[in-house]
Amino acid sequence: MIVSELSALDILTSKFKLTNQEAREVIFELNAVDKEIAYKIDEGFLKRQDIFLTKNDKIDLSGKIDSQKSDLVEKIEQQRTDLVEKIEQQRVDLVEKMEQQKVDLVEKIEQQRVDLVEKMEQQKVDLVEKIEQQRVDLVEKMEQQKVDFVEKIEQQRVDLVEKIDQQSLKIERTRADMIKWMFIFWISQLGAMVGLFKFFNS
Repeated sequence: MIVSELSALDILTSKFKLTNQEAREVIFELNAVDKEIAYKIDEGFLKRQDIFLTKNDKIDLSGKIDSQKSDLVEKIEQQRTDLVEKIEQQRVDLVEKMEQQKVDLVEKIEQQRVDLVEKMEQQKVDLVEKIEQQRVDLVEKMEQQKVDFVEKIEQQRVDLVEKIDQQSLKIERTRADMIKWMFIFWISQLGAMVGLFKFFNS
């Protein structure tokens, strides 16, 4: 039995490409069927052992048992063949399913890679546009600050010129007033001296 199981295990793993676990499950099922058939045969024999059998009856019974045994062997072989074919079909279906899943997974990964590249490119474009916009805004702001600074300096220059002009005008007025009062002072002094001169001469 051990040699038979090892031979069956070797055939299932080499010829039908089953794993050890799958092959052991097939052998287990076949052994269960064999045991069930043997049990039924023994049970039928025990039920009839108390019956008196003639020689012809024994011959007929032996032929009938052999016939049933042959039928059971054929049935077992057919079940074994069907089971092997079923397992082989399941293995083929499993391989096809795994290949399809592999193809689907590769396609999904490729699509995700393409989407990621597109997203990165879009983010790159958006970042470049944002940096360019910030650069333009900065340049405009610097130009505006420059204009404002020039206008402020020009306004301060104008205010300073106006102050200087006002101060110059004020100095001119003060100078004119001083000349006027000096003229009046000297005229008064001259008048007083003339008066004194006339007074002492008279």
